[in-house]
Amino acid sequence: MDKAWITLGRRRLCILLCVLMLPVCAAVRAEPVCFGGVTADTEAEYIDMGDEQIADWEAFYAFLRRLPHLRAVDLYETPIGRDRIVALNDAFPGVTFGMTMRIGDHLVRTDATAFSTLHTSRSLPHGDDDLSLLRYCTGLYALDLGHNLLSDLSFLNELKELRILIVSMNELTDITPIGNLRHLEYLEMFENRITDISCLRGLPFLTDLNLVGNRVESLEVLRGMRSLKRLWISRCHTGLPASEIRREAEKLRDTLPGCLVDASSSGIGGGWREHPHYDTVRRVFASGVYEPFDDSPEENRP
Repeated sequence: MDKAWITLGRRRLCILLCVLMLPVCAAVRAEPVCFGGVTADTEAEYIDMGDEQIADWEAFYAFLRRLPHLRAVDLYETPIGRDRIVALNDAFPGVTFGMTMRIGDHLVRTDATAFSTLHTSRSLPHGDDDLSLLRYCTGLYALDLGHNLLSDLSFLNELKELRILIVSMNELTDITPIGNLRHLEYLEMFENRITDISCLRGLPFLTDLNLVGNRVESLEVLRGMRSLKRLWISRCHTGLPASEIRREAEKLRDTLPGCLVDASSSGIGGGWREHPHYDTVRRVFASGVYEPFDDSPEENRP
């Protein structure tokens, strides 16, 4: 028999076998995978665990591993402790877990757009271990962690969308991660022990900055921050008397003519909280839902 006919026959046989195998392959792809009362198929990219309670976490991990295309899991109704939250995210780095996390006496969903510990000087403060869980809330636009015991801001590296950040009255010395928050517009960090603010030069939309009561070694970087509209710098410079701070303020006013520079008020004084931006901040943290400032640049709105 002619070799060409033999080759053609083999090709037709291969095509026929592939066609016949399609239903089998489809059946394999759609194989059901079960955990408790939840059923998914092996092609699933999203699953909702509803109010399913998880007692056997190893079995749950095995269930997830059978879903190679999985991208998101809704666990909002499932109680999960801190250690389990960390372990789960470490085990499945390509999956987004929707969770309700307990941070001290607060509950926060990982899909929150705004969160505040709503603390005052009389509140029970939280430390780095508790607050580091916020790294899983990657959709946050506004965050208020004032009046806590916060010293490590590394979790902010995961919160790229923040527009509003309050970390006043904590134990901060290093604020380097704030330099990665390129969308930031409002930053309160009065009464800490911050020495270096050079990372702020990379924040093109920052309009409100409160540095009162820190230990900043140099304010030079502020002179190039043309987006600033309000700047509070009283008692913020190590070793400089109030008269020198006032002279520094005059230089800043000359360099930033569109910016209100206050070198004498407290962190909340001088009208800092008597401003349309702070009215928005108050509403955002009272409601837990982010809203942009009326004058936020269009290119910086979510």
